[in-house]
Amino acid sequence: ACNILQELITNGMEDVNLYNQFAIILQKLKHHEKAELYLRKALNLARDNPDIMYNLGLNLLEQQKIAEALNCFDTVINVFPQHIAANFKMAKFLLEQNLILEANKYFENIFHYHKNDANLLTNIITLLLQYENAYSYARPYCLALLKIQPNMAEIHYNLGIIASKENEISQAIYHYEQAIILQEKYFAAINNLAVLHLEARNLESAKYYFQLAHNLKPNNQSVNYTLNALNGNSKEYKKSPNDYIINLFNNYADHYDIHLTQGLNYQVPNLIFQASKKVLDNMQNLNILDLGCGTGLCGEIFKNNKKKLIGVDLAAKMLVICHNKQVYDELSQEDITKYLENCQQQFDLITAADVFIYFGDLTNIIKLSYEKLYNNGILVFSVEIDLKSINNNQNERIDFLMQKTGRFSHSLIYIAELAKNIGFKVKLNKTVITRTQEYQQVKGAIIVLQK
Repeated sequence: ACNILQELITNGMEDVNLYNQFAIILQKLKHHEKAELYLRKALNLARDNPDIMYNLGLNLLEQQKIAEALNCFDTVINVFPQHIAANFKMAKFLLEQNLILEANKYFENIFHYHKNDANLLTNIITLLLQYENAYSYARPYCLALLKIQPNMAEIHYNLGIIASKENEISQAIYHYEQAIILQEKYFAAINNLAVLHLEARNLESAKYYFQLAHNLKPNNQSVNYTLNALNGNSKEYKKSPNDYIINLFNNYADHYDIHLTQGLNYQVPNLIFQASKKVLDNMQNLNILDLGCGTGLCGEIFKNNKKKLIGVDLAAKMLVICHNKQVYDELSQEDITKYLENCQQQFDLITAADVFIYFGDLTNIIKLSYEKLYNNGILVFSVEIDLKSINNNQNERIDFLMQKTGRFSHSLIYIAELAKNIGFKVKLNKTVITRTQEYQQVKGAIIVLQK
């Protein structure tokens, strides 16, 4: 086909469709510059042809001529506003630049001309839900699609996700329930509904839905762990499973900072900083390792004290937010125990803000931290203490206990004895209020151990 078209052109035939088709073939053969030449020849013959202008935009994108390509797509839209592909290209580019409002204008343009096209609406929703900051913009398209396809469980599921991200918990619960009515074995909707009830401390409802999730996926570690915590079957666990941690914090990432600092009055990073100042003689030029760094709340407080600051976390979405703060010198997505086992560096300070609450047995993590500290270096961490639960059985010493929240509470006596056996000096052991949850203060402690 390429040779035939080439021969026609060589023989002097000038035709818009001929040039366009020849350019498309050249484009597929990766001859981008030659394809551009023939697309421009086609446009000289038909300047207002939107499809040729769109093809030129695609060609220029391949050549990384971004500004020229975007200008082509905008020209197409100005001439032919309902051009689906050009609007999508513009919207996708703007989404990638995190220009959500600007991107949505092109989706609105598509919707204006194609509001009853279910496939197009689905594509818009799918694209918007790929970007954390764009969730709320997907809502009107979901609602429009729901009018067209009222029995689609996935639409309700997406609306549940959007409502949850917007902290509209009752709306989220409603949509997840509707999704399950329409699709009885919809695991993702059941699991998300269970998590919402757990966060709202509706423990019986949480148990009910986690049991349904378990029935569908009996080998799911995260579900099993949470269900065992709710049922009080805690003795088999010495730490939270990695899958549980990853799922929990990836789902939490986009509203983590606001929820903790504003909703829960979270104080742990600042308390860790103040505790470190009390023990270290010099707070400047520190080599710092932040275990379970999350979104970087500790890093933001210690950034002016670092020589080098390294953060380690399991949850990829938390690390994305952490990276965007530009506070850490290095970030690693890894299990913190494995990181410490393989790490070749030494540190002046190791922090762990609300991290050891996902470990019951602290022996290994404290021992590994000791090995990675310089002499006189310190490990500073928080724990939760539920003295009523731990002291409930007077005939048996309980060093740690998994709570219904899925977090562990610890005995301060256990931590002190463990630290001394490893070689640490307990420099500070201060009882504090770590957060306010469900209008109740969560009791904890800030511990400083020095090598």
